[in-house]
Amino acid sequence: MADSVVRLKRPLAPLLAAFFLVPCMVCGVTPEQVQGRIDELAKRIKGSQSGNGAWNYPGRRSGFTALQLLALGHAGLTEEDRAVSRACKFLQRNFPNNDTYGVGLYAAAFEVINPKKYRAEIQKAAKWLIERQARNGTWDYQGENNGDNSVTQFALLGLKAALNAGVAVDQKVLDLSESHFRRTQLGDGGWGYSDQVAQMSPSMIPAGLTALHVAGVKERKSLELEKGPEFIGRYEMDPAVSKGIAAMSRSLGFSNAYLAYGIERVGIFYDRQFLGNVEWYPTGCAAIVRREVAVPKLGRGRGLFGGQVGGTSQNLAFNLLFLAKGDKPQLLTKVRWGATNDWNLRFHDSRNMIRVLSLQFQQKLDWQSATLQDEPARMNRTPIVYISGRS
Repeated sequence: MADSVVRLKRPLAPLLAAFFLVPCMVCGVTPEQVQGRIDELAKRIKGSQSGNGAWNYPGRRSGFTALQLLALGHAGLTEEDRAVSRACKFLQRNFPNNDTYGVGLYAAAFEVINPKKYRAEIQKAAKWLIERQARNGTWDYQGENNGDNSVTQFALLGLKAALNAGVAVDQKVLDLSESHFRRTQLGDGGWGYSDQVAQMSPSMIPAGLTALHVAGVKERKSLELEKGPEFIGRYEMDPAVSKGIAAMSRSLGFSNAYLAYGIERVGIFYDRQFLGNVEWYPTGCAAIVRREVAVPKLGRGRGLFGGQVGGTSQNLAFNLLFLAKGDKPQLLTKVRWGATNDWNLRFHDSRNMIRVLSLQFQQKLDWQSATLQDEPARMNRTPIVYISGRS
């Protein structure tokens, strides 16, 4: 792993190195193959950078550059890398005015590179987005009128980056978007491209679920926290999230890189190892390593950098985002024992533990669940096995 793009940073690294990327072997792809694909994608993205630090896309150069920088940042590259440093300097000089996609990506890229150093840039992006939200809770391409769900999700990802960086965002802004996505959710649990489209689009399901997550909506609310210890193990499910995840599970596929990136967000935001019966990360890894993930087929001018120009670089960035963001060392296995849900009375305990340890070691970590009877090989992925609940 010494020559890999992604590196473990802290003293915990020797313990975790042996478990790094092991889940990918479930789908017949080795850790070395996944790491090799990450390195290849990062190298190709860096190789297409212009001398001024940008990645060129007619009319949306800053936003396109922010997308590439975001991908490289999640792959573990820092400003010690010349390509990253040059991209940061270019973006500081070229704020993507009149481009909502670009502004959202601008905030997200600087947040992953160095949220303290680039707080002013992130705050500028957040202010731009907040001021241009339409009354129905959406954004359009230029931040002038009612918009669609695709561009709105990238505005919200920018605001999430701002929140992560400690920038204040009025909850009313997030609530307005939450109301839009609750109001426009279709009967099958999905969302269309806009509130004018009554047909579900698989790539818009992550848009709706992203909006709900950024607004602070949880899939399940603990009644124990609200009403006392006698309600341990009892939760109130949010119907919009539950229906959305069910729709995502039914339409799960890795037909294009934009959709793969959406699946990755849903899996991470809602702490899902599985979507339906599919373990989404190793399945997506296998598709990307085998080059089965295509460039999204969008008409020129539609969607995020649609059309022919920039399609290949866009595809590389989304593939790298999927591999690198979902690629976190697994520290803990929570055992699924018994036929009931008694093993998981406190649904968020493992996630909360991992969050604290990630902060402590300054290293993103993850966890999984597995049964004692059917999946002994899964236990070997992690150095810690955790059993909880009541019998």
